[in-house]
Amino acid sequence: MFKIRKLRRLFTGLSFLMAIAMLGILTLPMEAHAGSFTHKHTDACYVTKTKTCSKHHIRTDKNTINLHCFTCGTFQTFDQTIYWDCCDNALEPNHDVAYQQRCPVCGTYRRNEVPTTTRSHTYTARELSCGMADGAEEAGVSLTADTGSWTNDGVVLSAGVNIKSSKFSLAADPYSFSGGSPVSDSSVKVTENGDYTVTVTGSDGRTASASVNVSNIDKAAPIVSLVNLTAGYSESGVDLQVSFSDDASGVNEGSVSFNGGAASNATTLHVSRNGTYTVSVSDNAGNVGTASIEVTNACKDPAVVAAEMAAAEKAAAEKAAAEKAAAEKAAAEKAAAEKAAAEKAAAEKAAQDKNKTSAVQGAANTKSGGKVKTGANAVSLGDTKKNGDTKTTGSDEKKSPGLFESISIIKKNAKNSDWKESIDPTSVDKTSSELTIAGDVTEVVTLGMADVTRGRDNADNALKDHTLDIVLLTAGSLIALISVIFGIMIIRKTKSR
Repeated sequence: MFKIRKLRRLFTGLSFLMAIAMLGILTLPMEAHAGSFTHKHTDACYVTKTKTCSKHHIRTDKNTINLHCFTCGTFQTFDQTIYWDCCDNALEPNHDVAYQQRCPVCGTYRRNEVPTTTRSHTYTARELSCGMADGAEEAGVSLTADTGSWTNDGVVLSAGVNIKSSKFSLAADPYSFSGGSPVSDSSVKVTENGDYTVTVTGSDGRTASASVNVSNIDKAAPIVSLVNLTAGYSESGVDLQVSFSDDASGVNEGSVSFNGGAASNATTLHVSRNGTYTVSVSDNAGNVGTASIEVTNACKDPAVVAAEMAAAEKAAAEKAAAEKAAAEKAAAEKAAAEKAAAEKAAAEKAAQDKNKTSAVQGAANTKSGGKVKTGANAVSLGDTKKNGDTKTTGSDEKKSPGLFESISIIKKNAKNSDWKESIDPTSVDKTSSELTIAGDVTEVVTLGMADVTRGRDNADNALKDHTLDIVLLTAGSLIALISVIFGIMIIRKTKSR
């Protein structure tokens, strides 16, 4: 239990130290040195005054002196005592005011009267009038930065002067930063780390300096790298990893942003599509570093895609060829059937035309005014009719009057030679059952009826149906070809991804 408590205390202490360290990283201490104007006494600090000195005393000095002793009649070494009048203020020299001399052989004395009181005198003296001690601070000078936090912009340095003496004053342009020209502005902005100094000049010409070290400017962006952790192709996506470093202010680990997204402390990103990916990271000074990577393997293996495309193109081509062959076969079969039907219809028409053609073959003496008449009293082809006689067609050949398809006759001309003439069927009276032919008629060559018209209509309709089938077949082939081209384009687009 005791060990657990000790470990908890140790952990708490380490956490506290780490917090202090982080605070120190984000807010750097700046080394600064202050300066000052100190007082030195000059003549201006003194005044001269006359004073009275009453502080005297008598001082005694003992020594020996060789004198002639009148009593002994010889020179003797006398003991001598000198009395001095001394000034306690040492404002004037000492004065000897008395003495005593004694012969050590005979005891003879020589002496003055020793004064019993001290005297006083006047004197002139210089006294300090500045009110300050020598070396005292008159004004303090400092240089400080406006921030200690990391920045990528700059730091404003401000000079301060703390005046402590009323007799101190500054010059007109008192501030000089790092050897620059004197200015009146007490602040300056610096954009690089280093040592900076301000020199302040007083009105009397004296100077004092202060300095500061700036080390919290970081203009370099973090070093950032982005790598792809997935080596091969992957249809499920790949993983990207970011790494970063910053030797100055340090990286803000919560500032990682992928492709302009929200900032976080994530260092990996899973992407499922190919493309360019970018990551940005900021440092504690606000600088931003970026890195980009081109992802090309978040997909199926291109070799597999190419093989699949080739197989798909081959299958599409085979399908198109089969469809084309089938269409061509169907068209050929239909054309053959239509040709057979047309031939059959033509044969039937020829037979009908042969059976339904009314012709009158008469002798050369046929006269004008002959008639072709429909009705039950029809005669055989080749019968000769004279003028005024009629040629009739059977009820199986003519269903109703006025439906002649075409009429051709042969007449005799003035030279009694035959010549052919056609009669417009539309000129025939459709309300009459008789056709009157003017002139001498040798023979009626053709007398077509409505059945012929119907046979021609059937042939025309067959031709129209055949033409429509050809158009539809051509359109189907074009649609199949467009489908094949469109499929190839889709496959190639999938490959390019």
